[in-house]
Amino acid sequence: MSDSEIEQLTHVIDEFKLKKYIISLSWLKTDKEESQLIKHVGNGFAVHFEVMDFTMDGAIAQAMTLSRSDKAETIMRLTKFVHKKGQDIEMAIDYIDHLRRDNVIEDFMLDEPTSVQARLESDEEILNTVSRNIVAKEIEGIADDFESYLQGKEEE
Repeated sequence: MSDSEIEQLTHVIDEFKLKKYIISLSWLKTDKEESQLIKHVGNGFAVHFEVMDFTMDGAIAQAMTLSRSDKAETIMRLTKFVHKKGQDIEMAIDYIDHLRRDNVIEDFMLDEPTSVQARLESDEEILNTVSRNIVAKEIEGIADDFESYLQGKEEE
C-alpha cells in the first residue's frame, strides 16, 4: 500500500468518528386519533434522546429503538398503575385485555412519529441562534401591523 493510499484511508477513517446527536421524536394527535394511552397529553407529545453514533441515520435508528422500548415499558407499567388506583389485579388485567382487544396497545406500539428532528449536539447553539433570528424577523413589524389594524377598526 502506497503512502497516498494510506493517507486516503486515514482520511476516510477520520470522517467516521462517534458524534453526539440529539434526536427529537414528536407525535401529534389527529382528529381521528382518540388513543386512550395518549389522550392525557393534549395535542401530542415529544421525546428527546442523546445518542452517540457515526452517522445521523444511525442516531435516528437508535432513537427509534429507544422509543419502542419506552413504549413497551409504558405498556408493562399499565397493570401496576391501574392496580395502584384501587382496582384489584383481575380488574387491571381485564382493562389491559380490553385495550389489547380494541387494538389500542398495538396502535400505540406501531405509531410512527409525526416528526423526527436530528442535530449534532455541537451545532445546538448555532441552530438556536438561527431560530431566534428567524422569529425576530417574523415579529419585527408586528406592533406596527397591530397599530394599523386598530386604527382601521377605529375608523369603521
